[in-house]
Amino acid sequence: MTSEEYDKLTADEKRIKVAELCGWTRIRRGYYDPCGCGHVAVADELMGLSPLLKPNVLEIESTGFGDYPPGSEYPASWQVPDYLSDLNACHEFEKLMKIEEVFLYEHFLQGLSEQEEGTGLLGIWHATAEQRCNAFVLTMTGGE
Repeated sequence: MTSEEYDKLTADEKRIKVAELCGWTRIRRGYYDPCGCGHVAVADELMGLSPLLKPNVLEIESTGFGDYPPGSEYPASWQVPDYLSDLNACHEFEKLMKIEEVFLYEHFLQGLSEQEEGTGLLGIWHATAEQRCNAFVLTMTGGE
């Protein structure tokens, strides 16, 4: 994906792209009912299966969101992180990168940061969550 292609995506499409690159699956817009009891905690939110789910939870969940037998374990959250505005979520995907990806990521991030030329690492340190997402997508998709 190129930087121009990324820029044309909507905020939801960007968030989904980052989430998929982080291992999230079955992403859709829906309602957050963490216990399957019908009490909606968050309405109309991006939902999906986190790559951190335990295998037994995936088996229990196979028929849909919130379909749990009584007493079963369920994940704390299926809300897709708001990568575009949450630096903590960005730090999670930064921890997943291999060293060679980190170098490319830093290259893209420095080019995307709005800091004045010649600031070196300052541009990377001060990069916004959205800039980090852009650099992450470019890095992981072989962008230009």
